[in-house]
Amino acid sequence: MSNRVVNILVPIVSVIVGLIVGAIVMVASGYSPTEGYIALWNGIFGDSYTIGESIRQITPYILSGLAVAFAFRTGLFNIGVEGQLLAGWTAAAYVESITDYSRLHWGIIVALLMVAVMWFILDKTTRGYELKAVGFNSQAAEYSGMNVKKNIILAMTISGVFAGLAGAMEALGTFEYASTKGGFTGIGFDGIAVALLGANTPLG
Repeated sequence: MSNRVVNILVPIVSVIVGLIVGAIVMVASGYSPTEGYIALWNGIFGDSYTIGESIRQITPYILSGLAVAFAFRTGLFNIGVEGQLLAGWTAAAYVESITDYSRLHWGIIVALLMVAVMWFILDKTTRGYELKAVGFNSQAAEYSGMNVKKNIILAMTISGVFAGLAGAMEALGTFEYASTKGGFTGIGFDGIAVALLGANTPLG
């Protein structure tokens, strides 16, 4: 079975298994899985408002997932996505304050554009080949003349950009009147699960 097929099957099978486990838990708790999943469906696709809210809510997860996946694909584990997300949030909040707190939100478009950017960098550029080579075997990459340290820094920088964009989208669009935020969003850590479910691929 090719890697491409596996990458497609991993998220599909994961979702199916999750639904089955969820149904078992609901039955064991005395609830109807059918009613539960109908409510879940309606909460996501019930009307135009819920669809819009669903798209808005998945946007930062796409970006944080890309941040983690990019690091994974280049042999790194970026556990700092949550902090990078908050850094982007802070910077965006400042920009927001000097634009009279506009609610303009192009998050989903930016997220989908970043999916294409990650695919292009990793699969269509020489630099992307080097990044993956360093991640796969840093010693072999170094012996072949690649600058390992430079590529590691670049990989973490690109990963951090994805994470920062996730925070910026939340600050500019969702919480436009919040000048400060206490605690963590949790989105950065959830990005690890998103990346794994997507088999660390842009389309996943």
